[in-house]
Formats: sequence, structure tokens, C-alpha cells
Amino acid sequence: MALARSGETGMLIAGVTLTIDGVLMIGLASGIARFRVTLRDDRIDVVPVAGRPRSVPLRDIARITPAGGRYGGLSVYDVRRKRLFSVTTITLGFPLLVPFLQWNAPLAWEEFARKHERNFPVILGPAAPRPQER
Repeated sequence: MALARSGETGMLIAGVTLTIDGVLMIGLASGIARFRVTLRDDRIDVVPVAGRPRSVPLRDIARITPAGGRYGGLSVYDVRRKRLFSVTTITLGFPLLVPFLQWNAPLAWEEFARKHERNFPVILGPAAPRPQER
């Protein structure tokens, strides 16, 4: 028994392709919906698009760098330069993460600000700190 009549192979390929694309888009949408950062007194809970949620103690944060990509964001590392987590500006909770890091990881934030302050609007998007009035 054939899946398609003779001459209809193109429609079969299109149907299979659209079905696979639909499943992938649903997976991506559900991943983006769960992509969040939750701030606690002594840690940051991160739920990535794919993978297991993780909890990062504040004392482990040693370095902050810009995250590459279209949406900006931050990558956070420990003293061994192991990446603890990476977030973009579209991550749920990102606008609260910036002042949280300024307050709770001041040494790492000061080094990050010294190197990248001119590019804050691109890196941090709407969460960028406003310039101080003098």
C-alpha cells in the first residue's frame, strides 16, 4: 500500500515537513515559556529553555560577561571560569536580575560595568541602568 498516489509525492513531502516543523515550533514555544530567572535571598534559580533547572549560590558568582546573540543578555561565571548560567533580555525575570546582581555581586558587577558600560543599552536592553544625573 502506498502513502501517496503517483504524482502526489510532493504533497506528501510538504505535509511531513509541515508536521515536523509544527512539532518543533511547539517545543520551542514551550521552552521559551519556561525560560526564567527567580531571585532568592542567597541564590538565583535558573530554568533554561532546555535542560534541568539549576540553583546558583550568590557566593559562586565571580564574573559577568555579555551574552552573545541578537537579544543581548548576561553570562555568569564562577572563579574557575565555568559558566553558571546565561540569560537573555527576553528571559522572564531579567529586568529584576540586573539590580539584583548590582547589589548582591558588587565586585563582579563593577568589573562588568567598567568594561561594558558604553554598551549597556545593547547588552541589557530595557533593563539597562539609567545614566546618573550630575
